[in-house]
Amino acid sequence: FSWHLEDGHNILDEGHATAEAGAPEWGSFEFTVNYETASNPVLILYLYVNSAKDGKPEHELHIPLKPKEGLVKYPQ
Repeated sequence: FSWHLEDGHNILDEGHATAEAGAPEWGSFEFTVNYETASNPVLILYLYVNSAKDGKPEHELHIPLKPKEGLVKYPQ
């Protein structure tokens, strides 16, 4: 699957990951997200697969996250 982390204005990090088991099984997975600052106190982690038909994201999961204290820098 693919993933990206957004702060409502920018993509802060993105990548791909693989679960320990393939479909239709449920498998565990782990990946690291890195970013320096965010412009919003609420981040969204998007997990999805790209459609074989047209490459567009499908089967999306949106996970709200809170950045660590001190990593939010509001635009001036």
